[in-house]
Amino acid sequence: MLLQFIVNGLITGVIYSLAAIGFALVYNTTRIFHIAAAALYVAAAYFFYFAFHTLSLPLWLSAVIALICTALLSVLCEWSVYRPLYNKKSSLNVVMISSIGVMTILILM
Repeated sequence: MLLQFIVNGLITGVIYSLAAIGFALVYNTTRIFHIAAAALYVAAAYFFYFAFHTLSLPLWLSAVIALICTALLSVLCEWSVYRPLYNKKSSLNVVMISSIGVMTILILM
């Protein structure tokens, strides 16, 4: 039973570290705490689920489709929300609040 606790702790730690690395990469490159990244991760899982279970596509093709759809959704968020804010020289607080708005909209979809 102790071995199971250790394995579960390691797996949970790896999952947390992957999420933290994702947030750190986005923050270090853009200086924005991109809160909507979590919603994009969940959207990627839904894209994969839809392609694999609903469309009955092979596993590798479902993964490719999920990656492409998530990348397109990310680019759409960048062009429609963040790019206009960068062009207006908005403060980082405004960009972070808009990130919360993007996350809310993605959750409601």
